[in-house]
Amino acid sequence: MKLSQTTLTWENLDAYLKVPLGYRFVDKVQLVSDREALGTKAVSSQDWYFRIHFPGNPVMPGVFIMESIEQTAIALLAVAGKQYRFQACEAMRLFGSVRPGDILQSYVNITEEESPRVQCEGEAYIQQADGSQQKICSMRFTLISEEVTSAGIAGDISAGETVPEIPAKNVAVDFDNFDQYIAVPLEYRFLDKAKVVPPKAAWGMKNISSQEWYFPIACCNRPVVPHAVVMEVIMQTGALSATTIDNGRFKLMMYNSCRKMQLYGQALPGACIRTYVELRRFRNGVANLHGMAYADDQLLCRMDFILVAPGEMRQVRR
Repeated sequence: MKLSQTTLTWENLDAYLKVPLGYRFVDKVQLVSDREALGTKAVSSQDWYFRIHFPGNPVMPGVFIMESIEQTAIALLAVAGKQYRFQACEAMRLFGSVRPGDILQSYVNITEEESPRVQCEGEAYIQQADGSQQKICSMRFTLISEEVTSAGIAGDISAGETVPEIPAKNVAVDFDNFDQYIAVPLEYRFLDKAKVVPPKAAWGMKNISSQEWYFPIACCNRPVVPHAVVMEVIMQTGALSATTIDNGRFKLMMYNSCRKMQLYGQALPGACIRTYVELRRFRNGVANLHGMAYADDQLLCRMDFILVAPGEMRQVRR
């Protein structure tokens, strides 16, 4: 792979990637051409997310691996004076884990550009000790111009699916019994309450306070809930639909793949994010789910995804 002379590093990356340092998942971006780039992230044991994901078993969250790929593409476009942000993922799959000491490299290719959207393909790798590369993630995704307002891409709950009523007979999950069903540290918990009807579906709720820990590290001027957090709210709701089966036999469910994900709006402090996730298939620790999140009658996100119990990862990575 022949690289151009343009390299964005800590010295000039701020001019192109409008993301606070704490939420930046690339350390440098090398331009291959005006349509291709290679991002590099030196993964350190001091990276803040390892303290909460997970204590004693540090694993980089899958949504942050996605962010590394997305941020590489956003920086590439910014060099040409184009400001974009993430809007949708058409397909994403994880093939392995990223841990402290790894060098994470994200390769992106712009496949189609038709204003206001750009279609991209991306892959992430980690360097092996022998110099070879291990593929960690692949994804196809869409970026949208910053000039398009959130109102221009937003939808409401009446457009498309509606959320079913919560049945009277359900399993209530809240602060008192959350740990009984899901092994997520409190600092990385993105749900306040949930109602579950195993093995069918789960309804979740997350209040957004101005004191959320991610606002100072993820937002420059306007506190907007990062799309990675919105995805986590949906996924943790979905995890409960599986972990409440067999009295919490599978207490830990890991993000494995996303078949389709679309953003429709943004959540700000003071909002209450509500989720509904349908468990479409669950077998041998592998859960296929469809979920949605909304706030203030506005649809925020819809996604089809797969969660897998760690012990069953091999069968979905073949």
